[in-house]
Amino acid sequence: MTPQFLMPVTSDCFPFMRKDVYIQECFVKNLLIITQYVPRLRQKILELIIEKMILIDVHVPRTVIEESEDAEDSEGEMEDVMFEMDGVVDDTMVEHQCNIQEEDDEEDKVTDDDKNCLRPMKHPLANTLDVLMKIILEYIYDIGHPNGEFDIEATKELYRHLLLIFEHVVLPTHACCHVQFFMFYICTFRPGFLDLFLDYLWKKIENPNTPSIVRQAAASYIASLLSRSKTVPMRFEFL
Repeated sequence: MTPQFLMPVTSDCFPFMRKDVYIQECFVKNLLIITQYVPRLRQKILELIIEKMILIDVHVPRTVIEESEDAEDSEGEMEDVMFEMDGVVDDTMVEHQCNIQEEDDEEDKVTDDDKNCLRPMKHPLANTLDVLMKIILEYIYDIGHPNGEFDIEATKELYRHLLLIFEHVVLPTHACCHVQFFMFYICTFRPGFLDLFLDYLWKKIENPNTPSIVRQAAASYIASLLSRSKTVPMRFEFL
């Protein structure tokens, strides 16, 4: 009886999107752990997580994220600007330049662990979405590669679950800019998944009974996938 009551409680207790990113991260990771103990709830749990991620995605347009990042970078550059008067060398200026050189040297010593860490985004909601996307993509990889080796059967089952979630949650959503990449990611595991996904989207476009907004979204996702993915075979590039 526990699984029957678990999903309503989980949905009610899901943190509000403006909660601290650490709270969101812990909650989602624990939900994904539950899928290992109750596999039949995996699709519902993933759908709940992706629904919450889409709420964040549509509340933070890409332009807003880019403006936040550019504004922070511009402020940092202005702080480093020093104006030197002709014939005058200030000790403070020399010290400042030495500090900048030391910081640059430290940045060159970045370890592999540091490279794997996400640089926090300036916009709070964008940072939350970034962290949750990383968790979902790592989960997809771990399910498809248990013990580090690719498992085709486990990936097929996960693909079916994600495709249903994509159809019910992502495809009808307007102005979704980032969350759909979980579907693009699993398509990189094998060329067959890419063929199936493109065929699925193309059938949505061809079907006259499909709502126009869904057909437009399907066409956009085909264009986005073909233009971004490095695993697209040559035969698709001439469509």
